[in-house]
Amino acid sequence: MSILTNKKLNQEMKKIIIGIFCLTAFVGFSQNRGGAEIGKGISGKIFDYGHKAEERTDIVGSPYYEEEMSLASISNYDEGNISLRYNAFQDEMEFRNSGEIYYIPKSEHLAVKFVFPAKEYRYEAYTDKNKGYRGYLVVLSDTKVGLYKREQIKFSQAREPQNSYGEYRPAEYTKTSDTYLIKIGAMIDNFPKNKKELIKTFPDKKAEISAFLKKTKISFSKEADLITLVNYLSTI
Repeated sequence: MSILTNKKLNQEMKKIIIGIFCLTAFVGFSQNRGGAEIGKGISGKIFDYGHKAEERTDIVGSPYYEEEMSLASISNYDEGNISLRYNAFQDEMEFRNSGEIYYIPKSEHLAVKFVFPAKEYRYEAYTDKNKGYRGYLVVLSDTKVGLYKREQIKFSQAREPQNSYGEYRPAEYTKTSDTYLIKIGAMIDNFPKNKKELIKTFPDKKAEISAFLKKTKISFSKEADLITLVNYLSTI
């Protein structure tokens, strides 16, 4: 075979190798984008299109109430419990697959029940200060009148010093006050702040509610008292 023919063969082989490399790189890039298919590692339709999470280590604090993943059951997923954790800042449920962190796809009324510590989240439409949202809420009482809680963590950008005497402040996650919500029928809205607002919500039960509040000395700022209150409201 001639030297010229060998050169042509070598050039063709290079083209093939480059083509294979480009195709492999493209597939790898596609799998690392937001809508990556990850069903190979975890069976079950709910995980087929998990969204890969962005992991950062340069931020003070944590986006989680519970740092460690723990076993939880998921509605519409019948393959048993799986390790999850709730990212309160992103409002996402995270799981690990092949060393990477992903978010499970959200759907209306999706329920996630953690085994220990026992806690249930539901993905619901709700109103907070007259604005509509969709997100995960902690179920505190699931009686006729329900009580939900919105856990919140805020993010603050890093701050450079304004002058030579100032100090650098790194980016930070901080917990904010929980928001309590009442569920009446299909509506989920801010929990009444006081007796006046509560009676306005249940105007035909004014006498019963007034008597109950007087007897029990319910505090509208204590979670345990709010649970007691909604359980009573469910009976009248």
